[in-house]
Amino acid sequence: MLKRIALAISLMVACLAVTLFSLTHLAPEPKKPASFEIVAHRGVHQDYTGSSKGLRVGKAYLSECTASRIYKPTHEYLENTVESIQAAFD
Repeated sequence: MLKRIALAISLMVACLAVTLFSLTHLAPEPKKPASFEIVAHRGVHQDYTGSSKGLRVGKAYLSECTASRIYKPTHEYLENTVESIQAAFD
C-alpha cells in the first residue's frame, strides 16, 4: 500500500514538473517577420449568393445547399484541389 501511495505521489510530481517546465512563458519570444503574405486556405473557389433562410453559420446557411446559389463560374478550378491552390499562389 505504501508503494502505491509513493508511486502516485511521484507520478503527480512528475506531471506537475512537466506542466511547469513546458509553459509558454518560459519559451523565447518569437521573431516578428519583416513582412507577411496572406495565403488562401481553400485555393481559388467559386462564390455564391447569400440568403436569409435557415440558421446562419459564417456566410452559409445550414438549411440550404450552396451549390444551388452559386454564381456563374468565372474559372474552371475546383475548391481544395492542387490546381486551385497553385492558382491562388500565381
